[in-house]
Amino acid sequence: MVAFDFPPSNAASVQRTLKFFEYLNEFGWTTILLTSKSKAYPLVDEGSDVTLNDNQFVYRATALDVHKHLSIQGKHLSWMKTPDRWGTWIPFAINLGKKIVKRHKPDVIWSTFPTPSANIIANSLAKYSNKPWVADYRDPAPYIHTTNGKWLDQVHKKIDNLTFKNAQKLVFATQASKELYQSHYQCHDKFEVIENGYDENNFIKAKALEASHPELFNKHKFSLYYAGGLYPNGRDPRPIFQAIASLNSHQHLSKDNFELIFQGAGDGKEFSDLLKKLEINHIVSFLKPTSFLLALVNMTRANALLLIQDSRFNLQIPGKIFEYFRTGKPLIIKTDKLGATAQLAMDNPLCHIVESQHEIEELIVKLIRKTCKITKQDKILRHSRKEKARSLDRILSNILPIKKL
Repeated sequence: MVAFDFPPSNAASVQRTLKFFEYLNEFGWTTILLTSKSKAYPLVDEGSDVTLNDNQFVYRATALDVHKHLSIQGKHLSWMKTPDRWGTWIPFAINLGKKIVKRHKPDVIWSTFPTPSANIIANSLAKYSNKPWVADYRDPAPYIHTTNGKWLDQVHKKIDNLTFKNAQKLVFATQASKELYQSHYQCHDKFEVIENGYDENNFIKAKALEASHPELFNKHKFSLYYAGGLYPNGRDPRPIFQAIASLNSHQHLSKDNFELIFQGAGDGKEFSDLLKKLEINHIVSFLKPTSFLLALVNMTRANALLLIQDSRFNLQIPGKIFEYFRTGKPLIIKTDKLGATAQLAMDNPLCHIVESQHEIEELIVKLIRKTCKITKQDKILRHSRKEKARSLDRILSNILPIKKL
């Protein structure tokens, strides 16, 4: 398994890799992970150690982050981020990977995004070992539906072509992404879908932390919680701010009975002037990132959860939506109703999809007044990480020349 992010990385992509690594092992596989040394991770969760058994192995290759290690006063040459900002790990990982191949003689190679460099490494190791390769894309490369700039678009397209040519299967996290690649390559038999999910064991661990974790929310207020990153082009919170400002001005809510908390979205400085202008700077707050498990604790304690997925990401579904589902809390989803996120959420009675400011305002008022109908979720188990790993187990087993025992 070739994956850049793995504990102690606090990246959103960690859980998919980690749970495949753990549950494939339960299904009879020896799981061998080639990943990065932790100094390359932008954010680290010190409490996320992984306990390995006799049939699990983790190897770490040297990697440098262009932003952290190769910049001068925050500046660097753009080509240094080819194919991604951690591309320096490619030669180190290939060299270490060849040693792993000699030692363990793996039956199949698997790689995963969001770093395209992982596919370069896996392609090299698949050729070296003469073993089949499964590439886990999760989401489509930007060039195929938007852009990362002309240079990176060209590089990523070459990597895609290499992956399509040499990998036995390409796996995506949404049906829409799969269909995009099927159309792009005019091929239908190489592509699979394994959605993201939630893991029940994580919620059990989070429950055990509750007693020692101080309450984040004010019990006298309705608490709306957002976990994860924000950015103007893709996850823009300004329509939410406008709606809250309107409700505040019409006295449907105030700083005394409502709070919106963002965690992991930076310090909020880029929005501070707007929040003051809208007179909601005492209602909206930004908190520093926390560990994955403590974020789950906060999700379960909030009155409602917020997700923002603008039309730029219509083909994608954020992984955290499945943790949101599992909490059983009402979920406000600001998204395009034609996008993949909305299509998934329509099947969940706790989800409320909104596009316009009027819809946002109307829903928040209903939630505060507890007039939204809450119905039982009866399909949540199909989103479990264990079931997703079972799907990967079937894909891997089906491409082996000799089936595993």
